[in-house]
Amino acid sequence: RQLRKLRHSHRILCAAEASKSHDFEHKGALKKIEATALGLVTMLVLPLPGTMELGALHIGMLWLSGDPSNSHIAVEHPTGQPLAAMLERLGSSPPPRSAVILAGWASGGHKGVVLVHNATARRITVHVLPGEQETFASKVGSKFAEAHPYVRGAAMAMSQKQGGDSVAVITPTDVALIQVPDQNNIRLEFSYGTSGHVEKAVGRASVCQGAAVSFMCLDGGVQISNSHGDNFVVEDSTIRVVNNDLTSVAVSLYRPVELRKHFESALSVTPLKPGEVKHLPLPQPCIGCIFELEVRREGRKCEYSEVRPGQCLVIDSAG
Repeated sequence: RQLRKLRHSHRILCAAEASKSHDFEHKGALKKIEATALGLVTMLVLPLPGTMELGALHIGMLWLSGDPSNSHIAVEHPTGQPLAAMLERLGSSPPPRSAVILAGWASGGHKGVVLVHNATARRITVHVLPGEQETFASKVGSKFAEAHPYVRGAAMAMSQKQGGDSVAVITPTDVALIQVPDQNNIRLEFSYGTSGHVEKAVGRASVCQGAAVSFMCLDGGVQISNSHGDNFVVEDSTIRVVNNDLTSVAVSLYRPVELRKHFESALSVTPLKPGEVKHLPLPQPCIGCIFELEVRREGRKCEYSEVRPGQCLVIDSAG
């Protein structure tokens, strides 16, 4: 895992010349204890069905799972340089539908927005936090939001309903323009997931209005690609999977989490030998859909990605 993280970091250093990196604040034991205490308080006072069960699960995951802030980074790209070329060098070239946004950005369409590029293999939610600096009330609210999923979901829903803070869901390799307030310091919060299924925040970055930022995972074992480079086309009814690992893998295809029922089985399970390439057929109609892929390697944790029809999933070597 550390070797993979080093490889990704080296690629970023080579590709993102003159870019600025934003490291995320790490969550130590004291922060976990604080989140656990607030989570217990929320479980006792929040009169909603499932509060206890969801809170207990969240606390368990807080202690059992690693700190994602250690393996993620936000890369702020320099102005005045072709953005599309920089994103391509990072290994996460946006899809053709993003050409209009990138062309507008190249012509100077930066006022009142920031551009965020999702260079990970899963959907992310980007939340523009209120104010240039955190107030006492906002700090308390954010701590309770980190302590229980219900509080976090309610806070984001209220913000959107009141036309307050901007929230955007960005699919892998895609870019989005996010409306931001007219102020010098813009605070962005990055989380995995989509509306109604947002996970705990990975980290926050402070940028200026008109910034272009790529959210990246340094130790991800899978990558999603829109360009294939060997003169072939992936049909819109399939997903191409390339196994670059030295061991066999099994790839399970699921519907996205927002459409999937509890304990719903996989749509298909496809084994791949080392170096093997396969095209996964998708249920029809699939245009405009997104699917979750689970990659299983012997003796390792499962890895997840969210892929659109016509894209390519590349499974990297485990090191």
